[in-house]
Amino acid sequence: LASVKLHAPNLLADSAWLTYGRVQLVASHAFLYGFALPAGLAVSLWLVARLGRNPLELPAIVSAGAVLWNLAVLVGSIAILIGDGTGFDWLEYPGYAAVPLFIAYLLIGWGALETFRRRREPTLYPSQWFLLAAWFWFPWVYSTANLLLQYAPVRGILQTTVAWWYVGNLTFVWFGFVGLAALFYVVPSLTGRPLYSRYHAMIAFWLLVLFNGWRGIPPHAPLPSWMASAGTVCSVL
Repeated sequence: LASVKLHAPNLLADSAWLTYGRVQLVASHAFLYGFALPAGLAVSLWLVARLGRNPLELPAIVSAGAVLWNLAVLVGSIAILIGDGTGFDWLEYPGYAAVPLFIAYLLIGWGALETFRRRREPTLYPSQWFLLAAWFWFPWVYSTANLLLQYAPVRGILQTTVAWWYVGNLTFVWFGFVGLAALFYVVPSLTGRPLYSRYHAMIAFWLLVLFNGWRGIPPHAPLPSWMASAGTVCSVL
């Protein structure tokens, strides 16, 4: 619908709920929170069970978390349509949708961590490093961003800075870590060759942990120049 309205702006133009701005935000957030993040969580659950050589623990709690997650996405989508969005990129869901989403993630993460704790394979594979970091990274950045933008809001340009920080961490750290965890497992499996260097993987992991979180603030941001410069330098590193 958002794509059609780009070419036919008069379509459903008499409905405030279905204006392009709201429909487009619902579409982007539905893709992000309704597909991309759940897909990453599903991949991480499969990998931690596969690499630990044990079945998924607490499946009922994980399933409950999945149901709650989808309900939170539905509530958040309706909130955007009725004009109750927050106005921040990738953080449009208001508090009454963001809190259930956060709780749902904790439930799914509980099952993942319990599966990791009860693994039968004691040696950690590099994919598990990235998954552990990703599991703890999202609740940290998501809760911090929502606290500073909705519950104890900072003022002025700092609000946009927090939103940029969240988008950068979600894009480069969370999705990056889950994607790399999958690659570290899938590529050796498909090629039939072991991982070339565990040491190189460790260096990559710590470089990404140390520098990836600094990214996200664009060079044109109306902030002290050192902030954008630090982000640029960390992007290069």
